[in-house]
Amino acid sequence: MTIVTSLTRRFALVLVAVLAALVPASSGGAQERAIPVMVQTVPALTGVGFSVDDDDFSSDATGLALVTVQQPGGYQVSVGDSQVDPDTRVTFVRWGDGIEEPERRVSVSSFTYLQAGFQVSQRVDFRFSDAAGGSLADGIDSFVLTDSAGRDVELSGGSAHWLETNRLIFSPDGLKSRRLTYHIREVVVDGRRIEPVSASGFSPTEESWEVSLPVGLGSNGEDRGQGGEGSGGAGESASMNVLGLVLVAGLLLMAIAVGLPANRRVLKRFLPSATPRESISRLRATSRESISRLRATSRESTSRLRATCEPILAKVAARPRLTTAIVRGRFVRRPPRQVSELVRVRLKDGRTIEGWTDHEVEKDHVAVRLAQIDRVRDQSGRSVGSTPRDAFVLQSQIATLEVLVTSAEGPIVTREEENEEARVIDLRAEDARRE
Repeated sequence: MTIVTSLTRRFALVLVAVLAALVPASSGGAQERAIPVMVQTVPALTGVGFSVDDDDFSSDATGLALVTVQQPGGYQVSVGDSQVDPDTRVTFVRWGDGIEEPERRVSVSSFTYLQAGFQVSQRVDFRFSDAAGGSLADGIDSFVLTDSAGRDVELSGGSAHWLETNRLIFSPDGLKSRRLTYHIREVVVDGRRIEPVSASGFSPTEESWEVSLPVGLGSNGEDRGQGGEGSGGAGESASMNVLGLVLVAGLLLMAIAVGLPANRRVLKRFLPSATPRESISRLRATSRESISRLRATSRESTSRLRATCEPILAKVAARPRLTTAIVRGRFVRRPPRQVSELVRVRLKDGRTIEGWTDHEVEKDHVAVRLAQIDRVRDQSGRSVGSTPRDAFVLQSQIATLEVLVTSAEGPIVTREEENEEARVIDLRAEDARRE
């Protein structure tokens, strides 16, 4: 029931915001309408505080925080209190458009949507036990964890520690949060490195982690079951080591004594008494033989490489090339999928957006959809980052619309095919150098 209520509330907030954005602006004499500003926390966090100028608001159970402003303009948006739980740390990382400062300036002219990314850490109590179930809290020197992203984390002692629960990922669609899991790679107990019995993953959203080690340790750090025989066993082991060293030394001396005549014969064979001229002649003959073998091997490798590359070259030569365009002296590359037109859209708020559409804008009187955004400029003409809402521009937001290029139909070579062609060309150049 809680999940249904949360989803219903979230849908209602988004619906109200979109309807407010679609309502046309009122005339100068009419009463000004409220403009919604929505902030989504990534991951979804409850109770994270935000402020727009002096108006404070916080996120709900779905991570959405909503506030309204009375008129268009520039507003100071900042992240406020992020303490959501005593055992949870929440640290602001970045906004969805890449800005890393928690306080920023936002231009509001219609419905405004922002993403705020956070790094969440959870307090985890580690409980280490031996094979008999006894606690090893006092004997743990350190241990190494490996998270699901492949990073190693080394911690000291066996008490509670803070672990990161998520990893933020920046994508063209905005911020995404990926949950992290951990497994213990090794534990150092009283100076000994030990691998745990179970290597199953652990999520730091839980409050404690039970770890069993395949050892039996007493209070003095000795293995259980040895008792007073520990010192006697150590002395016997040392005696066996000394005896082994004596045997190895004797065998080495015997091998040297037996092998001396054979060693002399080998030395005479490879180092005969000869004049310097004879030695140089032998060296030249050996070098010529090695070079001949190397050339034969190189020719064979070149033939195999050529046989492998010829089918690839034929396949690449049969493909069409990427189409490009030059727009007012600027080289513009076709995006990696079929599009129709390159347009420049000037918005009523002063910003300018250039990008490729996936439809003919003259036939669409509702909105302009941009499949790829090449450039965004603010009111002063500076290049700024794009936001997800720049890809869908309503006609009510457009001041002027200019079609720069209409692309030709036909297949497009992908980036992978270009890389394959470049690799084959490099192989042919290497083949030519060898010949």
